[in-house]
Amino acid sequence: MMLACTTTATQDMVRIGDLVLSPPNPEYALPSANISFSVLPSGLCDQIIKTFRLERLKDVSQLGLLLLCGERLPHTRFEHSMCVMAIATCIGVNIGLNAQQLKTLRIAALVHDGMTPALSDSLILANFALLSEDVNFSKILDDTEWRTFSQKFGVSKKMLCTIVGGNGVLGSILKIADRIAYTALDFECCKGIFARNAFQPGIKEILSETAQYPQFCDAWECVRVSQYGQTYFEDTERLCTFLRIRALMTREVYKNPENRRAECLFSTALPHVFSTEALKAMARASDIEVLANTARLFDISAADMLAAFSSVGSLCFHGETDARCFIQTVRRGGGLAYQATPPPQAKASTGFLVPNEKTIAPLSETRPKACAHIAEILTRGPGTWTRFLIATNPANNSIIEKLRTLAPFAA
Repeated sequence: MMLACTTTATQDMVRIGDLVLSPPNPEYALPSANISFSVLPSGLCDQIIKTFRLERLKDVSQLGLLLLCGERLPHTRFEHSMCVMAIATCIGVNIGLNAQQLKTLRIAALVHDGMTPALSDSLILANFALLSEDVNFSKILDDTEWRTFSQKFGVSKKMLCTIVGGNGVLGSILKIADRIAYTALDFECCKGIFARNAFQPGIKEILSETAQYPQFCDAWECVRVSQYGQTYFEDTERLCTFLRIRALMTREVYKNPENRRAECLFSTALPHVFSTEALKAMARASDIEVLANTARLFDISAADMLAAFSSVGSLCFHGETDARCFIQTVRRGGGLAYQATPPPQAKASTGFLVPNEKTIAPLSETRPKACAHIAEILTRGPGTWTRFLIATNPANNSIIEKLRTLAPFAA
């Protein structure tokens, strides 16, 4: 871990303002990214959290209703934001940012997901334009407390929006830190489930790669900035390793339709059972509040509703005729079935810059074979999925009955 001399170091422990790296008992540890850290109280981070009310993100799950091998993952968007801040800070120190630049980067990194709604992507899918944290980021900078904060720390709304939008050197650093942080944190939280399901081919592939490259998320250590302001990865091999394993995670965790079966029904149903204003109000709520409000609509408990959504089945049909016949059969039997909208195809992130002889060029130009392999990993997958909820218990019956009354897709 290369860190510039602007930091304070004691043995292996390094302090950057209120950020303490490699403390004896870290609050956060990401072994795959070769970083562990704690945050001291009453520093910049505490002021950011208070100003932007980021404590709310402790009650917002990072992966919403995603079910990995039938299990929900408990880590939060707050943990993710802290990890992004720490990695961005380390990159900033390594490349020699001045004190004001580093402070601005840390603010942007910690607040970049401040508008994330309850249940994260699981709620965003119900109305992207209304609920996406990226689309709505600037709204977090509209209150009086922000104006006082802005004057105190010398940051403007335009500046933060530019960085969070991924523009400029600071924006490119934030984008890199964000991708590395969520991959490393999600992997740490998935490891137990991966171990219990190591027999599955896709998971077996992830475990094989990560056993060979246990610190596959440490590519942040080799981020540099050229004299022309280009942010690039000095070590091409480390970047390729990260992108390859990240592609496996994308295919097996994030974009796997089987993992999204509960989320798919939930987000498909929500716009039919709640008004736009009600959905908008959910954006600033907690996971527990949104689940409780939704469960009341179905006249069941939140626990029963989650169990019902988790019992949603998925089948893949490569032909429309077979899918329609199955849907009709389920509906005749009193169940609910519908054809799911397939998630957009994930794209390989091969536009990152790396050295190319005496210049800096996109990875896709310098390592076309490696990029083709990454793209090929992402394209392996099933066809069109059909979701179904069988009427097997009172909770399922209540959901099915309500959706048949309110939602065209369930009729």
